[in-house]
Amino acid sequence: MEETPPTILMKGSAELNPVRRRVARCGLMLGILFLAFSAWVVWQARGLEARVVEVMRPLLAADVAIGEVSLSFWSAWPDVEVVLDDVRIEDALQRGQDFLSLDQIGFRMACLPLLENRLEVIALRMQGGKVSLKRTKSGEENWRFWRRSDTGDDGLEGLKVEGIEVRDVEVVGEWNGTDEGVAWSGRVVASNLTLRSEDGVLLAKGDVQTSGVDLRTGNDQWFEDRVLRCDLDLRATDERVDLVVVDGHIGRGDWDVELAGVLSSAPGDFRIALSSDQFAIGAAEASLPPEVYRVLKPTLSRLGGAVQVELSLGGPVGRGHWGGPDVSDWDGGWALRLGGKGMTWTEGPNQARWIKGVVEVFSTPTGWKAHGPSVGVGVAGGEFQGEVHMKEDGDALRVEVDGRGVFRPNGIWAWSGLSSVDSGREWAVFDEGKVDVRGGVNLLIRDGKAVKWNVVPGTSATLSRLSAVKAGKAVFLETVEGKVVDDGQWNVQLGGVRLPGVVGRAQASWANGVGRVNFDLDQLDVDTLLFLADDVTGSSGMRGGAFEEPWRLELNCGPVSHGPLMFERLSMVGTWTGGALNVEALEAVGLDGRVEATGRVDMTAASFDGRLVDADFAQVLEGTSGLGQDILLARHVRGRVWAEGEVSHVFGRTEFVPWDADVQVRLEKAELIGFELLQEIPDVLESERKYRLIADAQDLRRRLNRVRFEPLDARVQLERGLINLDPVEIGSDALDVGVKGWYRMGGPMDFTLDFALRDLKSGEGEFGTIEEDGLGHRFFLAMRGTLEEPEFGYDRNAHQSHRKEERQGAWDRLRGALQGELNRRGENSNELRAISLDSIEVDTASPPAQNIDIPVVVDEDDDDF
Repeated sequence: MEETPPTILMKGSAELNPVRRRVARCGLMLGILFLAFSAWVVWQARGLEARVVEVMRPLLAADVAIGEVSLSFWSAWPDVEVVLDDVRIEDALQRGQDFLSLDQIGFRMACLPLLENRLEVIALRMQGGKVSLKRTKSGEENWRFWRRSDTGDDGLEGLKVEGIEVRDVEVVGEWNGTDEGVAWSGRVVASNLTLRSEDGVLLAKGDVQTSGVDLRTGNDQWFEDRVLRCDLDLRATDERVDLVVVDGHIGRGDWDVELAGVLSSAPGDFRIALSSDQFAIGAAEASLPPEVYRVLKPTLSRLGGAVQVELSLGGPVGRGHWGGPDVSDWDGGWALRLGGKGMTWTEGPNQARWIKGVVEVFSTPTGWKAHGPSVGVGVAGGEFQGEVHMKEDGDALRVEVDGRGVFRPNGIWAWSGLSSVDSGREWAVFDEGKVDVRGGVNLLIRDGKAVKWNVVPGTSATLSRLSAVKAGKAVFLETVEGKVVDDGQWNVQLGGVRLPGVVGRAQASWANGVGRVNFDLDQLDVDTLLFLADDVTGSSGMRGGAFEEPWRLELNCGPVSHGPLMFERLSMVGTWTGGALNVEALEAVGLDGRVEATGRVDMTAASFDGRLVDADFAQVLEGTSGLGQDILLARHVRGRVWAEGEVSHVFGRTEFVPWDADVQVRLEKAELIGFELLQEIPDVLESERKYRLIADAQDLRRRLNRVRFEPLDARVQLERGLINLDPVEIGSDALDVGVKGWYRMGGPMDFTLDFALRDLKSGEGEFGTIEEDGLGHRFFLAMRGTLEEPEFGYDRNAHQSHRKEERQGAWDRLRGALQGELNRRGENSNELRAISLDSIEVDTASPPAQNIDIPVVVDEDDDDF
């Protein structure tokens, strides 16, 4: 019997085959349907190119030129795209000119409307080329290349395009209103828009990215070569175009500024409103209109950080946007509103921070203005709050500030510019203390510098506890209170003043074009104060402005010192004008005497005309540092001195002694004690072999060790370091000396000293007592060399000159005596002749008798010794 093999049923495999078959059938059916649908679409699209042109032709009001028409099915499936290459549409206003010239236009048609033989454009693509948009003052537009409907409607009613794609198309426009025209240009790099027309209004919405954007109204350039990308919402009617920009970015190069705004244009009316919440000041040039940037460039160059900015051109554009300042002098041109925090102003190493407030900058018929009704600025270690107003004035800027500021002294010092000197002369101002200012100031700024300023009446300032140090020397002001009383009138009071070498108080005021300063000082050390005066007088501020105007100065001071020169009390009244101090009266008590003088002090020299009354000779010599020498010292002299004449001091003179003088001096009760130079006279007489003239050299040395002088009057001249001493006779208990000559301070000298022989003799000589016979029994001594190393010698020339003068004088006296005797005899003869005149004949032709001078030969020998 035959066996039957077992049957194995595989349930899974059996079930899988029917599924595969069903899937295959569905796929096949879908493929057949797809092919059938595609075939039907292709069948329906037959001649679509011609049909599109035929449908558009009745709507066109201008000539359209198309280079080539092609159909793209698979690229737009399930829709159909008609591609027009090299499309040109004629300008509706200028025949023969193109309004539109594009490399390619693609129309995407919906498939279902094709069933009803209708063309419905659902997308539009434009690639390459140029579009020129123009509108005349009469309202005609060159882009109206389509015909209006029979009812007069726009002809685009119901138009709806879901997508308009533009790539690399240049757009230029010219919108002429009743006033200034508007021109723009730019290249649309990429955009995606939707377009529809409702109730005569054309609406567009989408995103756009452009480059090389230019915008001009009249002669004003608002944007130039800018890059712009944004989301936009366009609304256009026959008379008006409104463009809303959202999430916009504008800039050039590395700068990019976020902004939003509105552009509105109508015949005779063009307006822009832009705003940015975080506007980078560094992007101003890349984002602000050139006309605005040109005006603000000098200011913007010092600004930094970011700030909230709103820009208005032409006026308000509607609710939700700033429409410009609410002031009467805005001309409706451009306006900026700056607000928020984060902006900084940098001036060298100093910086001011904008804390709060809003500033509006706007154009006027004569330039531009700015005002901030309530601003806060952090500056100079403190804060200012108040109003700020600015105005363009030719090439300058007028600034008005009114409010209150509280600052730190070191912050003000840093902003003053005085701290910019070299480090060797720099002041260090401590951060303690406070400056409180209330009021206003008006500034005229040119080239970034304040060239003129005035303080508003009623302004006051209080400074407390100012302390500074320079080169280890401190300055301290306890209080400074100042107030502007009226226009051109102010006063300042300084209390607790402690400067290097100065302790006291001061008051200053200005009224009627004249300033007054009163110093009441407890002490004054001129040398210590000089380093401070160098900074003040050397600064440009001291050489101009108010310091060129007249100032009335009055000084009352206690102890005054200038090097070794000391006065117990000093008072001065004078006038500072034209950079010089005219001293009308100066009185000082010191040197155990009194000084009275008038004079003039300027930046180059000081000159005085006065007198010294009954002063101590030793103190005068000590106080004047020995008049530039160190041989005759204060310990060598006693007596009282009077002096009257002119004294001047030339600042900065280094090649000569800075002092010049022409003084008449009188000494009383003068003594010369232990002066080493006099002790050399006996030694010189001995060395010159004139010892026999001196009976006792030691006695002469003793007498010269302490010499008491008779009252002495002499004229002393000092000019450019050269002292000239007119001939003077000095009488003393030791000997009488005649002195004349000159001395170059710090250098050589040439003096002649002459002594009476009777003064050199102290006893009997070998021929008895020598007495003065009136014929020049004197000894002449030349003193040359320097004061430090004097050279003495017998002065033969002076001796011979003296003997000649003495002998000629004796002969003149003798001749006068003889002529007097002859004259007396002649008078008697005339009397006798007069008695017998009638009886004696006289020859009137003979000349009268004349006196005959008998020549006398003067022997110029030198036989005195």
